[in-house]
Amino acid sequence: MFPKLEVTIFAPMLVSLKIKGYISDKYLAVGLSSLVKADIDMVNKHDEESDTNSDSDRDTDSEADRDTDSEADSDTESEFDSGAYYSGIKSDSEIAAVKEIGINVMLLLASVCNAKSLTVSTSLLEVIGKNNGHLPIPFSALRQLRLKTMLSRESIQGIKYILRNSCILEKLLVEIVRTKASTQIKIWEYWGADLLTDLEGIFYDLRFAEFRNVRGCLIELEILKGLLKNATGLEKLIIFISKGQPYECRRQLMKKIIESPKASSSAAVSFF
Repeated sequence: MFPKLEVTIFAPMLVSLKIKGYISDKYLAVGLSSLVKADIDMVNKHDEESDTNSDSDRDTDSEADRDTDSEADSDTESEFDSGAYYSGIKSDSEIAAVKEIGINVMLLLASVCNAKSLTVSTSLLEVIGKNNGHLPIPFSALRQLRLKTMLSRESIQGIKYILRNSCILEKLLVEIVRTKASTQIKIWEYWGADLLTDLEGIFYDLRFAEFRNVRGCLIELEILKGLLKNATGLEKLIIFISKGQPYECRRQLMKKIIESPKASSSAAVSFF
């Protein structure tokens, strides 16, 4: 069903770690007591093949600079909302394999929980969202968090889990990639609670936030409003609006954000 790779990492003096592979791979990382920066870029093989076929003409130099897919304006829920790496799974052996993947990913995440900087890929976020009940992981030293997300149900749950366990986060970077979620879906349908109430206390130390490829759908607006309302120490919020958005859409988006209540009187919001 999945390609399988097992890697054991023991590096007590390692400062920076980057893992690039499939979510089905098993990484056992122990003794990373000196780790400062972790970049976990794990993908679903099915998604990678799909991207190769449909996005071969895209610029591959920087994923952060890619335009959001024009199909994102569809008001139907994304195929990713059911969890991309779960699609097509039927047999008991396949279900067991997926559960094992979830446990392995959470164990890997636990092994880098002392890092001050963490980058998490889209597929990994989906796995975290589906399996966050397996292992409580406090990111007690995390200062900078970079997330790549499709804003699917599982991605939102993954974001919620990491934020709830990052009590001293100062810098949040979010890149919205290949968004196909409904423009009318409300955040509580994915978050599972009232976002504004649930975020209280989470962004106490947050000073800087950046969101890329924002197109103004309801979920994005609610996340941005929730951040502004709860980040008491926020100094700067930068929003990169997705290229190709009509002028009126851009204007309405900026107006809604600027008029949102802010917990920090010194918070500056910039749009690009």
